[in-house]
Amino acid sequence: GGRLGQNSYLLKQEEAEKYCPMNSTESFLPNPRWQSGYELVVPLQSTRGTYVGWIFMDDPRDLAKITGDEMSKIELLGGDLAVTIGNTTLHRQLVRAEKLAAIGQLVAGVAHELNNPLASIMGYSELLGDEITEGPSRQKLDKLSREAQRMKRIIENLLRFARQNNLEKKSSNLEALLQ
Repeated sequence: GGRLGQNSYLLKQEEAEKYCPMNSTESFLPNPRWQSGYELVVPLQSTRGTYVGWIFMDDPRDLAKITGDEMSKIELLGGDLAVTIGNTTLHRQLVRAEKLAAIGQLVAGVAHELNNPLASIMGYSELLGDEITEGPSRQKLDKLSREAQRMKRIIENLLRFARQNNLEKKSSNLEALLQ
């Protein structure tokens, strides 16, 4: 459409029909600035330059107010609205990140609490393994030991998930570490 203000456009009926299929019920006297079906459009552009929406206006009350100066007020409103929409998106992302961090802390706490009794189970199953060498009791003990090892791997995976470490590569003196 034709530019009306710095960030507003006037769409004629055939241009507006692509975006706004609603037809106006108003009729206007012949006017070089406005005819039935025209739309005023103000794009809502975020601070990052992306478009987050549009303001469409039709059927003005006063045709004399369809000027660039008058549209600048609506353009300012549109700018504020675009910033608000952008802030809402950022707020949602922040809330989601906080929830994920809380879940990570919860998982780490549960994993540590499960690790303590699991260590006892694994230790006692090894001690019993030294005493029981054969028979159905040994098979049950082996199964207990395998399942405890499985639980240990699950807990390790949970702890790995909960950690938010950023691994970085750096050189080390192996001789000093070994000594």
